[in-house]
Amino acid sequence: MAEACHHPPTTELSKAERFKATHLAARHGNYHQYYAKFRAPTVPDERLSILPSDILHNARVIDLGCNAGKLTHEAIAHCGAAASVGVDIDPWLVEQAKAAYPNGPCTFEHFDFVDASAYTGTALGKFDVVLLLSNTE
Repeated sequence: MAEACHHPPTTELSKAERFKATHLAARHGNYHQYYAKFRAPTVPDERLSILPSDILHNARVIDLGCNAGKLTHEAIAHCGAAASVGVDIDPWLVEQAKAAYPNGPCTFEHFDFVDASAYTGTALGKFDVVLLLSNTE
């Protein structure tokens, strides 16, 4: 005889529980809408302006810890990079980045860059510049 499905009683979630359940809480150290909440809304991002002006021009860039992809995109759109690949450990943020920039010119990969042996994507290759700007504060 089949066992009946057990469904826990329905209870209303607290604001904090809803926040966490909808991926708004920090996961892997990432924050939902990081750029909107924690960074000044400059275009391009002020961290890119600190770099020498020609370092990204025509470069192949990999942005490790890309979050939702703003810097990955701006490396091409505002700094003249030839190609830009964003990598993040959080699959939800990678999906946000892909949704925000569906027609390129950058690409995004879900990947824990600390464990390179586990990489199965297509972005890993030779790069001229490595950005770790979303990992530093």
